[in-house]
Amino acid sequence: MPEDTYMGITQEKLIEGAIEALWSCNTVDDLTVDMLASRLHMSKSTLYKYFEGLEDLVYNVVEHIADKTENDMANAGNGFMAVAEVYGRYSERLPNAFRGSRTKMPKSALLRLESVENRLGERVFREVVEIGHPGTTAYAVRSAFAGANKFMRAPDAASDTNASLLRRSAIMALAETLLTGLVD
Repeated sequence: MPEDTYMGITQEKLIEGAIEALWSCNTVDDLTVDMLASRLHMSKSTLYKYFEGLEDLVYNVVEHIADKTENDMANAGNGFMAVAEVYGRYSERLPNAFRGSRTKMPKSALLRLESVENRLGERVFREVVEIGHPGTTAYAVRSAFAGANKFMRAPDAASDTNASLLRRSAIMALAETLLTGLVD
């Protein structure tokens, strides 16, 4: 059974290290135990003290991201901009390996990630309906959210920091554009 702490290293630290490693991967398949052990300056056997295998590690990474996003949603204020801010933080947390094709992602991790994305999308939609224009704007908001989601999942071409700022700016601009159109 995997441990939470071994030789003073916490499972949380390893998950954060795995997230950093996943930023340099194009897909989940690019992540290997060898690569992760090398990046974290530890042996493969030490990694197996924490995780049963790569599938378990990927699930724990997804669970970490999902928990933070759900916490953000629970603590977000009301209004579209508050939800757009949560979406921006989610985008910043999601490593490149989870942005492209998800066909090789373990099913349990994929279902968990899609569940959070669906709840976040539903929250955006509810906030738009609260503004009072549920008719024609509902389709526009759904389309805009789907476009923002595809943009957010696109692998970074620029540096991590610049791409993250660009995605966040685009999402916030989308939110402001939608609000302006809905309030007019």
